[in-house]
Amino acid sequence: MAINRLNPDYPDAGTVQLIPGSVAVGSGSATVNGNGQVSFSGSTSVSLNNVFSSIYVNYLVIVNMTEVATSGNLGFRVRVSGSDAVTNYNSMVRGIDTAGSALAIAGSGLTSAQYVNQNAGANSNSISLLTVGTPFETRPTQITIISATRRAGGNWSGYNGGINHTDNTSYTGFTLLNDAGGNITGTVSIYGYRN
Repeated sequence: MAINRLNPDYPDAGTVQLIPGSVAVGSGSATVNGNGQVSFSGSTSVSLNNVFSSIYVNYLVIVNMTEVATSGNLGFRVRVSGSDAVTNYNSMVRGIDTAGSALAIAGSGLTSAQYVNQNAGANSNSISLLTVGTPFETRPTQITIISATRRAGGNWSGYNGGINHTDNTSYTGFTLLNDAGGNITGTVSIYGYRN
């Protein structure tokens, strides 16, 4: 007998793709399509504003990187009122590459949380899935990370880990950036988990 895994009492369960209220870039350009996916190119940073709200408790962020012009870690910061939170991050991301090397990336100076490899470089590509918990609530925000990256030299690497932002602050958006100060190119989409 087939089992119906859909709960008829909650027919709209699942995720909802969200459209940012606005997008800002540190350089380069960014566009938003009708579904809310943000494409950015040659950007030192890209910020999505007004995506976290009281409607959802938890969120899924999917980042596809097609190039990191300067080797470095891809960082994530929460933000509100047009400003990033730049302190009080704790993070550890661990991984391994195809050469068998163990990899570890910790939050650099507690300013941003890195979750893509340290040596991406030109012609690299990656996908990162972040689950962001309770960013809009006035309590600490937790983020879990799963990431896979093809580095410029041809090696593949996989990462997983977590970030804890300890401020009891309500945040409404987030920023992606290269911690080495170079440009990033790719897409980012955000989804709210229905409660």
